[in-house]
Amino acid sequence: MQVITIVQTKGGSGKTTTAMLLASAALNLGRRVTLIDGDVNAQLGRWRDSFELATWEGAQKPEWPESLAILSPPESVDGLLSLLEAEDARGVDLVVIDTRPGTHTDTEDFCLISDLVLIPARPVYAEWEMTHRAVLWMDDLRASIAEGERFPAVPQPGKGEWLNCQSATRTCCKRSCVSTISTSSSRIRGSSNSWATTARSDRRPAPTPRQPGVG
Repeated sequence: MQVITIVQTKGGSGKTTTAMLLASAALNLGRRVTLIDGDVNAQLGRWRDSFELATWEGAQKPEWPESLAILSPPESVDGLLSLLEAEDARGVDLVVIDTRPGTHTDTEDFCLISDLVLIPARPVYAEWEMTHRAVLWMDDLRASIAEGERFPAVPQPGKGEWLNCQSATRTCCKRSCVSTISTSSSRIRGSSNSWATTARSDRRPAPTPRQPGVG
Protein backbone atom coordinates (compact mmCIF):
# COMPACT_ATOMS: atom_id res chain seq x y z
CA MET A 1 0.00 0.00 0.00
CA GLN A 2 1.26 3.45 -0.95
CA VAL A 3 0.67 6.46 1.30
CA ILE A 4 0.88 10.00 -0.10
CA THR A 5 0.51 13.17 1.97
CA ILE A 6 -0.16 16.52 0.31
CA VAL A 7 1.07 19.64 2.10
CA GLN A 8 1.35 23.37 1.49
CA THR A 9 1.90 26.32 3.81
CA LYS A 10 -0.97 28.31 2.23
CA GLY A 11 -4.50 27.56 1.14
CA GLY A 12 -5.82 27.55 -2.40
CA SER A 13 -2.79 25.87 -3.94
CA GLY A 14 -4.57 22.74 -5.11
CA LYS A 15 -4.01 20.23 -2.30
CA THR A 16 -7.56 18.89 -2.34
CA THR A 17 -7.77 18.98 -6.14
CA THR A 18 -4.51 17.03 -6.33
CA ALA A 19 -5.89 14.45 -3.89
CA MET A 20 -9.03 14.05 -6.01
CA LEU A 21 -7.02 13.71 -9.23
CA LEU A 22 -4.69 11.10 -7.72
CA ALA A 23 -7.67 9.15 -6.41
CA SER A 24 -9.49 9.36 -9.76
CA ALA A 25 -6.44 8.16 -11.68
CA ALA A 26 -5.91 5.23 -9.32
CA LEU A 27 -9.59 4.28 -9.43
CA ASN A 28 -9.47 4.36 -13.22
CA LEU A 29 -6.69 1.77 -13.02
CA GLY A 30 -8.83 -0.48 -10.85
CA ARG A 31 -7.12 0.34 -7.55
CA ARG A 32 -8.74 0.59 -4.13
CA VAL A 33 -8.29 4.08 -2.70
CA THR A 34 -8.79 5.70 0.69
CA LEU A 35 -8.76 9.46 1.14
CA ILE A 36 -8.11 10.94 4.59
CA ASP A 37 -9.53 14.44 4.93
CA GLY A 38 -7.23 16.32 7.28
CA ASP A 39 -8.14 19.78 5.99
CA VAL A 40 -10.27 22.09 8.13
CA ASN A 41 -12.45 22.85 5.09
CA ALA A 42 -13.34 19.14 4.75
CA GLN A 43 -13.82 19.40 0.99
CA LEU A 44 -12.98 15.74 0.48
CA GLY A 45 -15.61 14.81 3.03
CA ARG A 46 -18.19 16.69 0.94
CA TRP A 47 -17.06 15.21 -2.39
CA ARG A 48 -19.79 12.59 -2.54
CA ASP A 49 -22.49 15.12 -1.62
CA SER A 50 -21.29 17.36 -4.46
CA PHE A 51 -21.27 14.34 -6.76
CA GLU A 52 -24.85 13.41 -5.89
CA LEU A 53 -26.19 16.98 -6.12
CA ALA A 54 -24.48 17.83 -9.43
CA THR A 55 -26.81 18.39 -12.42
CA TRP A 56 -24.36 16.69 -14.83
CA GLU A 57 -25.80 18.92 -17.62
CA GLY A 58 -27.09 16.07 -19.75
CA ALA A 59 -24.08 13.80 -19.22
CA GLN A 60 -24.72 10.29 -17.96
CA LYS A 61 -24.14 10.19 -14.23
CA PRO A 62 -21.65 7.45 -13.27
CA GLU A 63 -21.93 5.30 -10.18
CA TRP A 64 -20.02 6.42 -7.11
CA PRO A 65 -17.02 4.04 -6.95
CA GLU A 66 -17.36 1.36 -4.28
CA SER A 67 -13.57 1.08 -4.11
CA LEU A 68 -13.24 4.65 -2.79
CA ALA A 69 -13.45 5.48 0.92
CA ILE A 70 -13.22 8.94 2.48
CA LEU A 71 -12.33 9.01 6.17
CA SER A 72 -11.67 11.54 8.90
CA PRO A 73 -8.20 11.50 10.48
CA PRO A 74 -7.76 9.87 13.90
CA GLU A 75 -6.82 12.15 16.78
CA SER A 76 -3.62 10.31 17.75
CA VAL A 77 -0.55 8.76 16.15
CA ASP A 78 -1.55 5.32 17.38
CA GLY A 79 -4.99 5.79 15.88
CA LEU A 80 -3.47 6.83 12.57
CA LEU A 81 -1.20 3.79 12.46
CA SER A 82 -4.12 1.50 13.36
CA LEU A 83 -6.22 3.03 10.59
CA LEU A 84 -3.48 2.46 8.03
CA GLU A 85 -3.01 -1.12 9.20
CA ALA A 86 -6.74 -1.72 8.79
CA GLU A 87 -6.82 -0.19 5.31
CA ASP A 88 -3.82 -2.27 4.28
CA ALA A 89 -5.49 -5.41 5.62
CA ARG A 90 -8.65 -4.83 3.58
CA GLY A 91 -6.65 -4.51 0.36
CA VAL A 92 -6.40 -0.76 -0.16
CA ASP A 93 -3.74 0.12 -2.74
CA LEU A 94 -3.42 3.88 -2.20
CA VAL A 95 -4.03 6.22 0.73
CA VAL A 96 -3.96 9.96 0.02
CA ILE A 97 -3.93 12.37 2.97
CA ASP A 98 -5.12 15.95 2.47
CA THR A 99 -3.90 18.42 5.10
CA ARG A 100 -4.76 21.88 6.37
CA PRO A 101 -2.62 24.86 5.30
CA GLY A 102 0.30 25.79 7.51
CA THR A 103 3.13 24.08 9.37
CA HIS A 104 1.30 21.99 11.96
CA THR A 105 2.53 19.15 14.13
CA ASP A 106 -0.29 16.83 13.06
CA THR A 107 0.67 17.44 9.42
CA GLU A 108 4.22 16.36 10.30
CA ASP A 109 2.75 13.13 11.72
CA PHE A 110 1.02 12.50 8.40
CA CYS A 111 4.27 13.14 6.54
CA LEU A 112 6.32 10.80 8.70
CA ILE A 113 4.11 7.78 7.99
CA SER A 114 4.01 8.48 4.24
CA ASP A 115 5.96 7.08 1.31
CA LEU A 116 5.76 10.39 -0.55
CA VAL A 117 5.02 14.02 0.29
CA LEU A 118 3.69 16.24 -2.51
CA ILE A 119 3.76 20.04 -2.44
CA PRO A 120 1.44 21.41 -5.18
CA ALA A 121 1.71 24.98 -6.43
CA ARG A 122 0.30 27.18 -9.15
CA PRO A 123 2.83 28.86 -11.49
CA VAL A 124 2.79 32.30 -9.85
CA TYR A 125 5.50 33.96 -7.78
CA ALA A 126 3.57 34.01 -4.52
CA GLU A 127 2.92 30.28 -4.82
CA TRP A 128 6.57 29.42 -5.43
CA GLU A 129 7.69 31.52 -2.47
CA MET A 130 5.34 29.58 -0.20
CA THR A 131 6.35 26.31 -1.85
CA HIS A 132 9.99 27.10 -1.05
CA ARG A 133 8.98 27.61 2.57
CA ALA A 134 7.21 24.25 2.53
CA VAL A 135 10.32 22.55 1.15
CA LEU A 136 12.43 24.17 3.89
CA TRP A 137 9.87 22.94 6.41
CA MET A 138 10.34 19.40 5.14
CA ASP A 139 14.13 19.87 5.28
CA ASP A 140 13.82 20.90 8.93
CA LEU A 141 11.57 17.95 9.68
CA ARG A 142 14.08 15.60 8.08
CA ALA A 143 16.90 17.11 10.15
CA SER A 144 14.90 16.71 13.37
CA ILE A 145 14.75 12.91 13.28
CA ALA A 146 17.55 10.52 14.14
CA GLU A 147 20.10 9.61 11.48
CA GLY A 148 19.14 6.42 9.73
CA GLU A 149 15.42 6.79 10.42
CA ARG A 150 13.23 6.43 7.36
CA PHE A 151 11.90 9.64 5.79
CA PRO A 152 9.41 10.00 2.92
CA ALA A 153 10.47 11.15 -0.53
CA VAL A 154 9.89 14.89 -1.02
CA PRO A 155 10.30 16.49 -4.46
CA GLN A 156 12.03 19.86 -4.57
CA PRO A 157 10.48 21.84 -7.46
CA GLY A 158 12.92 23.50 -9.82
CA LYS A 159 16.00 21.75 -8.44
CA GLY A 160 15.61 18.29 -9.92
CA GLU A 161 16.55 16.97 -6.48
CA TRP A 162 14.80 14.64 -4.06
CA LEU A 163 15.29 14.43 -0.31
CA ASN A 164 15.08 10.65 -0.22
CA CYS A 165 14.29 8.61 -3.31
CA GLN A 166 15.70 6.07 -5.75
CA SER A 167 14.00 7.01 -8.99
CA ALA A 168 11.63 9.84 -9.84
CA THR A 169 9.84 11.59 -12.67
CA ARG A 170 8.29 15.05 -12.58
CA THR A 171 5.54 16.28 -14.84
CA CYS A 172 4.25 19.85 -14.97
CA CYS A 173 1.08 21.24 -16.48
CA LYS A 174 -0.10 24.79 -17.07
CA ARG A 175 -2.23 25.09 -13.94
CA SER A 176 -0.17 23.25 -11.34
CA CYS A 177 3.01 21.33 -10.76
CA VAL A 178 2.64 17.83 -9.39
CA SER A 179 5.58 15.52 -8.80
CA THR A 180 5.35 11.75 -8.79
CA ILE A 181 7.84 9.21 -7.58
CA SER A 182 8.60 5.51 -7.86
CA THR A 183 10.57 4.01 -5.02
CA SER A 184 11.30 0.46 -3.98
CA SER A 185 11.59 1.21 -0.28
CA SER A 186 8.58 0.01 1.69
CA ARG A 187 6.88 1.83 4.54
CA ILE A 188 8.17 0.96 7.98
CA ARG A 189 5.32 0.43 10.40
CA GLY A 190 6.75 -1.67 13.22
CA SER A 191 4.85 -2.23 16.43
CA SER A 192 7.39 -0.10 18.29
CA ASN A 193 6.37 3.00 16.30
CA SER A 194 10.07 3.93 16.29
CA TRP A 195 9.61 6.85 13.90
CA ALA A 196 7.16 8.57 16.22
CA THR A 197 9.29 7.97 19.31
CA THR A 198 12.51 9.13 17.69
CA ALA A 199 11.04 12.05 15.79
CA ARG A 200 9.46 13.58 18.87
CA SER A 201 11.92 12.63 21.61
CA ASP A 202 13.86 15.91 21.52
CA ARG A 203 11.73 18.05 19.27
CA ARG A 204 8.23 18.97 20.43
CA PRO A 205 5.25 17.45 22.26
CA ALA A 206 2.75 15.16 20.59
CA PRO A 207 -0.14 16.87 18.76
CA THR A 208 -3.16 17.92 20.75
CA PRO A 209 -6.53 16.48 19.68
CA ARG A 210 -8.39 18.61 17.15
CA GLN A 211 -11.76 18.56 15.47
CA PRO A 212 -11.39 16.23 12.44
CA GLY A 213 -12.92 16.92 9.06
CA VAL A 214 -16.35 15.54 8.23
CA GLY A 215 -15.99 12.02 6.86
